[in-house]
Amino acid sequence: MLKFRDHKCTDTVKQIAPSLPQKLVHRQRGKRGGRNRTVHKHRKLALPAIILANVRSINNKVDELDALIRYNYAYKNASAIAITETWLTDTISDNNVSFDGFNVYRADRDNAACNKSRGGGCMWLVKKEWCTNTSVHRCFLSANLELLHLKCRPHFLPREINVVNLFAVYIPPDADTSVAIENLETFVEQCLMNQPDSAVIIVGDFNKARLTIKLHQYVSFNTRANNKLDLCYSNVKDAFKSYKLPPVGSSDHCAIQLVPTYTPAHKKRKNKKITKQVIDSETIDKCKAAFDTTNWELFTTSNVDQTVEVITDYINHVVASNSTTKQFYSNSNQRPWMTANIKSLLEAKRAAHKNNSKTEEKRSRKK
Repeated sequence: MLKFRDHKCTDTVKQIAPSLPQKLVHRQRGKRGGRNRTVHKHRKLALPAIILANVRSINNKVDELDALIRYNYAYKNASAIAITETWLTDTISDNNVSFDGFNVYRADRDNAACNKSRGGGCMWLVKKEWCTNTSVHRCFLSANLELLHLKCRPHFLPREINVVNLFAVYIPPDADTSVAIENLETFVEQCLMNQPDSAVIIVGDFNKARLTIKLHQYVSFNTRANNKLDLCYSNVKDAFKSYKLPPVGSSDHCAIQLVPTYTPAHKKRKNKKITKQVIDSETIDKCKAAFDTTNWELFTTSNVDQTVEVITDYINHVVASNSTTKQFYSNSNQRPWMTANIKSLLEAKRAAHKNNSKTEEKRSRKK
């Protein structure tokens, strides 16, 4: 029953309360819903929650970004933040653009190679709570394409995904888009060839360029005036849902929130029900006794193939009638090499580690 705060509540209202629907009576108040609830727990996300922002110089927006990361729910609970057009140079230290709880990875524009005095640049902010095992796999800077590729092994991933490859991309408006796309697709195809079970996520400011390889694009709205310049590609189907966020500072690009919607494989498929025969010492003794009293001459025929088939059927019948069956469920995404023996060894290793037994832990590793 509802608990009324007003102690002067009339008898009429008290009589109505018990007739309210149970969902309304037991509804929990103060719960966050929608996309905020989806990205609340970082370590259990199948894919990272990402913020993409074209800031057009991060130097004069550090304080605003810091405030967003501290107090804005979307930024505070993002697993990774991709920033394009940072306009940073080698003279600016990482300490000037660092944020609490995030590791900074930069790819500043090479002004000599691009023949430009300023602009460009990509940056990744990776939340420590989501992933601490992150490495820079490739940093590519040219006049047509600026790219920063990270390889992440977060604290939690679905079994079908072994690593997350994050690409931050910036293609200038005056770039040769055919050359830029050719270089980018070469890098992505190499990544997919070397790691076919990885999740590849490509975000950034593409301007007029578009990828031609078979990937899924998740930004469904215009990001600068009437143009869709900032995009997100991935090799994972149904991976994200995009939301429009206000621009950072005076930037003319809106920010994008990418909320993961991917459902892991073990939740899509049902577990398999397997029936297995249990053959113990008692079953073997019974089968031996049955075979000793069998007149095998009755099974011989002129046709060898027919004789083999009849004898095989008879042996299977004897074993099935003298053995018991056991039913168990196999996980839908269980790897074929994960046998019962390996599971027992892993369990022994965990138990030894929990009991702080170094000798038992070494012994379980050697097995």
